[in-house]
Amino acid sequence: MEIVFHIATPPKFALLVSYFFPKLKVKPFADTVQLLEPTLCNAKTKKMILFGNFTIAKHLARLGIKGCDLFGEDVSQIDQWLEVASSSEPFQSYFSLLNNYLQLRTYFIGNTVTLADLAIFVNCLQENKQLLNSKFVHLKRWFNHMSMIPQCKRLINIKPFKIQKKKPQKPKKSQIGRKKMKQGKSTYAPLPNAVKGQVVTRFPPEPSGFLHIGHAKACLLNEYYAKFYGGKMLVRFDDTNHLKEKEEYKKAILEDLATLGIKYKTISYTSDHFDVIYEYAEQILKEGNCYIDDTPQEVMKEQRFNGIESKNRNQSVEENLRLFKEMLRGTELGKKCVMRAKIDMKHDFKIMRDPSMFRCLDTPHPRYKQDILAFPLYDFACPIVDSIEGVTHALRSDEYNERNPLYYWVCDKLRIRKPIVHTFSRLNLQFTPMSKRKLGWFVATNRVSGWDDPRFPTIKGLVKRGLSIQGLREFVKVQGSSRSANLMEDYKLWALSKSVIDPECPRYNAIDKKDIVKVTITNLKSELETVSRPKYKNNPKLGNKNVYLKNEIYIEQADAKTFAVDEEITLMEWGNVIIKKIVKQENEAVSRIEAEFNPKGDWRTTKKKITWIPVENKLVNLTLVTVGHLLSIVKLNKTIKLENVINENNWIENFALGDIELGSLKVGQRLQLQRKNYYIVHKALDEENKMVFVQIPDGRPPKKNKK
Repeated sequence: MEIVFHIATPPKFALLVSYFFPKLKVKPFADTVQLLEPTLCNAKTKKMILFGNFTIAKHLARLGIKGCDLFGEDVSQIDQWLEVASSSEPFQSYFSLLNNYLQLRTYFIGNTVTLADLAIFVNCLQENKQLLNSKFVHLKRWFNHMSMIPQCKRLINIKPFKIQKKKPQKPKKSQIGRKKMKQGKSTYAPLPNAVKGQVVTRFPPEPSGFLHIGHAKACLLNEYYAKFYGGKMLVRFDDTNHLKEKEEYKKAILEDLATLGIKYKTISYTSDHFDVIYEYAEQILKEGNCYIDDTPQEVMKEQRFNGIESKNRNQSVEENLRLFKEMLRGTELGKKCVMRAKIDMKHDFKIMRDPSMFRCLDTPHPRYKQDILAFPLYDFACPIVDSIEGVTHALRSDEYNERNPLYYWVCDKLRIRKPIVHTFSRLNLQFTPMSKRKLGWFVATNRVSGWDDPRFPTIKGLVKRGLSIQGLREFVKVQGSSRSANLMEDYKLWALSKSVIDPECPRYNAIDKKDIVKVTITNLKSELETVSRPKYKNNPKLGNKNVYLKNEIYIEQADAKTFAVDEEITLMEWGNVIIKKIVKQENEAVSRIEAEFNPKGDWRTTKKKITWIPVENKLVNLTLVTVGHLLSIVKLNKTIKLENVINENNWIENFALGDIELGSLKVGQRLQLQRKNYYIVHKALDEENKMVFVQIPDGRPPKKNKK
């Protein structure tokens, strides 16, 4: 079939796409200035007439998808960048956004050229002078790379079409336009058809575990959009499977929302709407869009995989309603059944091959005071409750991409108000499981102390490890609402957190307990002296602490080995001493040192400034814990058994002696042990003068092994 397209704007984008498929016969008519109505000619003409630059480009890409996939890894992302490319705003206003986005990327989507790259390239080509004279290095690097692609070179060399330009239409005042929403370095795609003051988002956690950092991203995005559009955010517990749910989890979720500082309008439960959901279940059965199936689970799984219809798929409406009542009563027959949507057993997305909508559980629902044992699954209940509660935009992570058509199918078949599904990328961390089921396995097998263990990616676990909530919010903000695949390195999270906690951390001294050296300062008295020093000299607001001075102190062997006789060193938060005698053992380890205090010494003149503690019975015995990743591999997949890839060295303990003042700190307080690391108090001082600190990651990238 020959394709002819007519457009009223310069056809460079569509033309560029056509260059990637030279076998297609494409004839651009540059002199056409009026938009033609789309017309598909009859079979005799063998000619298809299309209109619209972007329509033509996407159509060509679909025709050529077998030879060259210009839709990339995620078709849904294409529309986001086409929206930018077709915006009525001056394209130069997007340079900063594009530059930041391309900082760590070669292409806009995945690892190959897609429609997104071609659309943006055409716009950059039109703004060539402004771009090349700008400071946007990453955007210029990408543009130069694209310019070397043969098809793009060909486009650069063609003569421009002389076409009358249209004036851009002004966006409606009642709507937020296509301009990207920016906050710091972050990027938030605008919500489609969002009306100021009318946007309603929702965060629907399932109370089957604690919230983790992925849930935090979803929650913060919902809050951001609700606030940006002057709307509201709802919190709704998805309690459709009460066998997995606990009051402990509900309480923890509410505490985490408070910890994150989330502002929401109301709290509801899916079970609040069970009466309406049951009515819709009967309606969809009566209209023949669902059926009741008693096929065994394993057989059903095999049939769905192979696209084989169930023997019950076309049974009568009367039989379906009869079996549904059996399900509601929880009879032996009913418990064998599920209600399935009648969609398409040959669908490309296996989730659309007659998925289950209702199933039986063993006990009645604790919040629904009726003896009913059949309950809706999330895919059936969610769009109904979203519609009932007035949700305008249902934000979902990209793991739901294949389920989004099912969401709309339910809305269409029930003829209910259809919220707009808006997708963002799921947040994943390297070396870390993010599935509640897998995290629950760690808890159940006693490999961790609980859902709030510092090794866990849960909100409570991260807080126990010393993460600042402000740092977490910044981490989510930097990602924005991108739909790009996200497997993050966690050091970036901790780097943002460090910038927040550093000025707030008081400084204290501690030395490794395994290898200490006693230093005697010969010209001082043996009495213990107390002086006041700032907890952190760069932040006077933290107040002062007591520093205890004595003529006998402990230092670390690593420092002692570097000293020379007559060398002057600085004892931090005290003053200078001059080394007079160094006694070593046969293995060259230092056993003791004698020194003289130099009251006139200047710390600015010394090269070595060391930590120390007085020789005193009240010293605190510290257990310093370094927390590692839960997994020994970067990412899990379906073929790997969790128990085979556990990082067994994820809790490493070292021992130290610390300042007397450390004993006054409470659980959850952050601090810095000078010349060591940041820590958070995990266990406060006990009767045996012991404390446990967990190290807070400092945000430095891991060292790469040299080959």
